[in-house]
Amino acid sequence: MRNSTSRASEYSLQIQIYIELMAAPSSALHEARRRLDLTQAQAAQLLATSQANISAYERGRLVPGRIVAERIDALAALTPESLYAT
Repeated sequence: MRNSTSRASEYSLQIQIYIELMAAPSSALHEARRRLDLTQAQAAQLLATSQANISAYERGRLVPGRIVAERIDALAALTPESLYAT
């Protein structure tokens, strides 16, 4: 049987990992937008979401769902050349 200190420490670690994982899409989104020179509205259009959601994702007030998170990953992988290629 684990003592309460061990459980509290394990819970604290789980919370820290969760916070770091949830921050990843927001920082990836912000960095991708800066690198690609996109406004929040332009990123919202590319990600099929609203500008308000983009702002909330970047501020960490909203966690993107799986589909939007996958789109953020795809956006982060783009280069300016591939984004604007015709």
